[in-house]
Amino acid sequence: MNSKVVLVTSAVVLLAAGLVLNFAPDETAVWLGAPPSPVVSTILQVLAASLLGMGFLNYFSRANIMGGIYGRPLALGNLLLFAISAIVLGRGAHGSTVLLVAAAVSAILALAFAWRIFFADPVAEQETGAKK
Repeated sequence: MNSKVVLVTSAVVLLAAGLVLNFAPDETAVWLGAPPSPVVSTILQVLAASLLGMGFLNYFSRANIMGGIYGRPLALGNLLLFAISAIVLGRGAHGSTVLLVAAAVSAILALAFAWRIFFADPVAEQETGAKK
C-alpha cells in the first residue's frame, strides 16, 4: 500500500469526522449519548478543528513520499492520532456499535501508518513508481 492511498484515506476519514463535529456538535453529542450543553459543543468543535487540520495536512501531503527523514513527522503524528484514538474509542465503546466501528477504522489506519514508518521502503517504491 503506497503512501498516497494511506494519506488520502486518512484525510477522507478525518475531514468527514471534522465536518460532522464542526457543524452538528449538539446532534453528535446526543447521538453519542452525551447531554447537549455549551461546554460539550465547544469541546467537540475544538476536536473538529484539530481533525480538519490533520485531514487537510494529510490531503495536501499526498504527493510526498512518506518515509525517510522528511515524511517521518507526518507519519508519526498520524500514527499517534490513530493509535490513541483506537485505544480510547475501543475502551469506551461499551457495546456501542458506532464507537466500535470508529475504533476499528482508527486501528486499521494506525497499522497502515505503522507499516509506512517501520517496514515500508520509500526508496524502492519511488524507483518502481518511476519505472511505470
